[in-house]
Amino acid sequence: MLLELTVGNYRSFREKTTFSMISSKEQKFRERLPRLEKRYQLSVTPIAAVFGANASGKSNLVNALSDLRKLLHDPPRSGEPLPYRPFKLDPSSLIKPTYLEALFSLDDRVYEYSIEYDRKTVVNEKLIQHLSRTEKVIFERNGATIDLGKSISSEKLETYIEGIPENVPTVAFFGSSLNSSVPHSELLTAPYKWTRRTLTLPAGVFDPSAEAISFIPGLHIPIPDDVLKAVDLGICGIKRQPVEFSSLQLTESIEDYLRQQYNEDDVASVETMAGRFEISKDANGKLTANRIRLLHIGSDGEYPLEWHEESDGTKSIIRLLGIFVTLAIEESPLLLVIDELDRSFHTELSRALIDGFLATCSADSRAQLLFTTHDLLLMDPDRLRRDEMWVVEKDNSGSSMLIGVAEYREARKDLDLRKSYLAGRFGGVPSIKPLGLSQWAERLTEVENG
Repeated sequence: MLLELTVGNYRSFREKTTFSMISSKEQKFRERLPRLEKRYQLSVTPIAAVFGANASGKSNLVNALSDLRKLLHDPPRSGEPLPYRPFKLDPSSLIKPTYLEALFSLDDRVYEYSIEYDRKTVVNEKLIQHLSRTEKVIFERNGATIDLGKSISSEKLETYIEGIPENVPTVAFFGSSLNSSVPHSELLTAPYKWTRRTLTLPAGVFDPSAEAISFIPGLHIPIPDDVLKAVDLGICGIKRQPVEFSSLQLTESIEDYLRQQYNEDDVASVETMAGRFEISKDANGKLTANRIRLLHIGSDGEYPLEWHEESDGTKSIIRLLGIFVTLAIEESPLLLVIDELDRSFHTELSRALIDGFLATCSADSRAQLLFTTHDLLLMDPDRLRRDEMWVVEKDNSGSSMLIGVAEYREARKDLDLRKSYLAGRFGGVPSIKPLGLSQWAERLTEVENG
């Protein structure tokens, strides 16, 4: 689970800013908070909603998690640049490293991973395991020097460490399949394993024109018929038709990913020009495919429609429903991060997705949902705790600030949060003056007429 994320000199975040999913002492909905009992006596929020105006920096919080995953799972090759995206509205920031730090739990053990980097090199990197009262340094990197903690000192590890390129994170180096079998290297890869359980969906990923919808890495579960009916789209089920896997003509990279990352019972959803397909592995490791068609209720029965015949809204809902079903599976460790949840959905559907997920949350659950949104109807204290709502706004220098609603004394139980937000008490509201469109039109006419 994600406990805290800290970003600094990253895109619109100039100063170090921390986003936290560690719960406050608020008692509301406490029964659905995941608990890390044995060592830590810690409660974690299963959901977080981030509000803010356009261009406030909400998406950059999502981007930070995405870039962290990319750093560890797809590091640059020799001579290639790191994904260095500093704050650009201050010249001094352009010569400083970007800072990313994640406090997270993996198999109910808490780790803290931080990395500083510029365009060419990993400047600093550190991995700590938190124990009940103390902490254990697993490794620490300062430039080209990497020191292993006392608990994992190993001559063979030291030999491998000498070969880590300056632009490759230590965690990424040992997380790759080439080096994962090195003795004791598993102690260095907790961030790699945790980010593998993170699925980040950028804004527009469900738009009909978006190329990214062709394949979204991550586990997908076939959507139960009763879930489809509950969405009230006039859909009563799904028809699956076996097809030759080779007919999908997927790219080599997608095929390799499916073969390496998916187990026998896993299901992937893929879209091509020919339609939507579910892909799985049989007992022999062979990839198989089923064409998906939705069954619609007609006047005298059920009628399947081809994927290209479905509305854009229906396609968007189906794409997301499968992921939400995965999120709700018992013992699911998935962190689902969605930028602009409201972009493609009506408020009532967003509420239904949120309510459905929260109904599965408990002290023993480990799945989390983090989303950004403009939809103020989701700023709802009847659904969310105050420590599950955040606001992003920019200061006069163009730097983003992250504000927890729970931090405000005014956010008492009887306060209308939406009115307070619109009144600017939490920040995050755009300062937009009325647009003088008629005046601009008159000026344009004058120019055209000479």
